[in-house]
Amino acid sequence: MLDRIVPPYLVPVYQPLEGARVRAVPDGPEERDGTPKTNPSFPGCKAWKMQFTLVMSETEGADGAVEREVKRQPITIWAPERPDVSVGDQVRVTGLMAGAIDGTIFLQGTGVDRVEETAHELL
Repeated sequence: MLDRIVPPYLVPVYQPLEGARVRAVPDGPEERDGTPKTNPSFPGCKAWKMQFTLVMSETEGADGAVEREVKRQPITIWAPERPDVSVGDQVRVTGLMAGAIDGTIFLQGTGVDRVEETAHELL
């Protein structure tokens, strides 16, 4: 994200988002009026809206059963090409930024990298 400007409606998130599970990958970039959506803050990139599953917390009961709080989260990835990940992959979202409109939080990033499978998928 060093060569890109963070738009004024977003703030950088300095904690990396690791262990996100890919739920849906778009066939093409988001479109506006029939053309791929672009943003001057991310030159040469298109908006790829992807769905992720995030494990927000994990607790273990006295009986050893693990309970997870899971959230489904769309994240727009700004990249020149479709990120090379598939449904079910565990990933790290890079260049993460957050914003809000009317109390609704949204996330955007500049990349997605596959990571090794681990026992924990915490935000």
